[in-house]
Amino acid sequence: MSGPNVYIVSKGRRNAQLMLEVLARQGAAAQAFQSLDDLESAIASNPAPDLVFIDVVGFGKDLWRTCEWLHEHGTAFFVIYPPNQERLEALGSAHGARGTLKKPVSVAVLSKLIQDVSSGSHA
Repeated sequence: MSGPNVYIVSKGRRNAQLMLEVLARQGAAAQAFQSLDDLESAIASNPAPDLVFIDVVGFGKDLWRTCEWLHEHGTAFFVIYPPNQERLEALGSAHGARGTLKKPVSVAVLSKLIQDVSSGSHA
């Protein structure tokens, strides 16, 4: 069985690259996007991913429209937010996030989420 299909959307190239490396070590097929439009296009034209991680840093209010779109399409996603920005945690939950993760996100947390998705519990 192949690993879960995971999408990452992040304006930070380095953060996205680190997540790609961690997810690959966990057996996930991961792909990163730098724009919300690219993420939505990929989801609209490919089989839906098992999980999406959205790093909220650098995105405007369109972020919440994308979160609602993901939720409406039944796509599980987690919002990643910076320390001392707890209001973003509440906004992520209010817009349909399966969960929220405060930076820095540990390898152990990512590993557990991927294991949960792989075992069928979908986080």
